[in-house]
Amino acid sequence: MTNKTLTLGISLFGLVALGCDGRTMIGDLPNGTPTASTLGAGGSGTCMPLHDQMDQPFTPPAGVTGVWTGYFQGTNLPVGQDAVTLTIDQAADGSNQIHAVFGTNPPPAPATVATDSYPAGTSTNPPSIPVPSYIEGFSYTGHEVQWIGQRLKFGVEPAEAWDSWCKLQQSYWVQYENPSSRSYNCVPGSGLMWSNDPTTQTCTAFLDEHTTVPVDCDQANMCSARVCQCDECGCAAPVDANSHFDITFDGDLVTGTGPTFFGSNYLRLTRSTN
Repeated sequence: MTNKTLTLGISLFGLVALGCDGRTMIGDLPNGTPTASTLGAGGSGTCMPLHDQMDQPFTPPAGVTGVWTGYFQGTNLPVGQDAVTLTIDQAADGSNQIHAVFGTNPPPAPATVATDSYPAGTSTNPPSIPVPSYIEGFSYTGHEVQWIGQRLKFGVEPAEAWDSWCKLQQSYWVQYENPSSRSYNCVPGSGLMWSNDPTTQTCTAFLDEHTTVPVDCDQANMCSARVCQCDECGCAAPVDANSHFDITFDGDLVTGTGPTFFGSNYLRLTRSTN
């Protein structure tokens, strides 16, 4: 059997110093040494709901509220898989909001098992960590909205669709050799080792250079792909906009650019409803 190792790249996040029970210190686990079946149990989300600090209230120009449907131009995808739906409306509290949906299939059911890959039926295979760029059918929230006349700029966070999975995860404090390099993650340890035998594949996390613990391979790969943002209370999907739209409304037609999930980011939308 061949073993390979991977050092996890975990970015630092601003942490909120609040009392909560979801934190688990490496070397001080509540029920002894964790196993693959117990990792991720008891997740409850981050200490405070995550938010994009660049979000501001906005008012869309007259005539653009409603649903706009269309597609990304010049892709090799079948008709429907290249679709995009943009909704501009108001939330229950009366604030304006924007949502974007990619594809025409319904979204997957929320995650229910912390150690399973998500969406259900997908499987990660180290070390490539092939987590999808987006989840078809999920309604992504628009962030960092800017209106310049009839021109609209905003972004979405592709990892938002993994929020239900992230909130199942338990938060683990990770301490690296460099004292300034420390953070939280949804699996313990600062590195992974996995067997290269597909029939008996196992994954192991390094708590330190002398101590290891078995972890679920799918869960470890999802966590190392950073679909979750964790703090001392637990984990949730990040919300900062990373994939952007820049579009212009002209009557019943919208043209411009969007995320490059599809190999082409040029899109064309037409009014669906008002």
